[in-house]
Amino acid sequence: MALLRVDPGLVLWLWITFGIVLLVLRLTVWKSITGGLDKRSQRIADDLASARTAGERAGSVQAEYEQKLRDGRAEAALIIEAARGEAARLKEDILRVSQEEARELKERAAREVEKSQEDAERALRGQVVSLSFSIANAILKRETGSPDNRAFVEEFAEKLVAGTSSAGGSSGGAGASGAGPSRN
Repeated sequence: MALLRVDPGLVLWLWITFGIVLLVLRLTVWKSITGGLDKRSQRIADDLASARTAGERAGSVQAEYEQKLRDGRAEAALIIEAARGEAARLKEDILRVSQEEARELKERAAREVEKSQEDAERALRGQVVSLSFSIANAILKRETGSPDNRAFVEEFAEKLVAGTSSAGGSSGGAGASGAGPSRN
């Protein structure tokens, strides 16, 4: 039990030794130990501040990225809308041009049909005039005997009906019979 017993002389020498070691440490190494601890504390504080700054910077970069992403999406939507508008305008232009071309083709075809009709009518009139002159000439060359004239007119009318029925000659027959008596 000698170990549990407190010896006052030993305690005194323990405090004296502790004081001397503390005094030696204070005079020699104490400043470098506290300076190292202060530097370590400052470095930890600087690292924490850098971490906070990096976190704030990362937050602002993320916010900026998200804003650019939203702006890009909005711009893409505008570009798509503009392309749709341009496509609709092109569609309308193509439809307008094709309708105009169709109308012009229709008008040209109508003009050509009308011109063909006019040409056919002119040709028919020419034939009617020519036939009328032929009839009048034939009547004037013949003698004016009554039975002879009658046979001649009937024969010529048959020829006229047979010859002009394919060219719409019913009006030519009427003109021929009208031309004969007016010349007599």
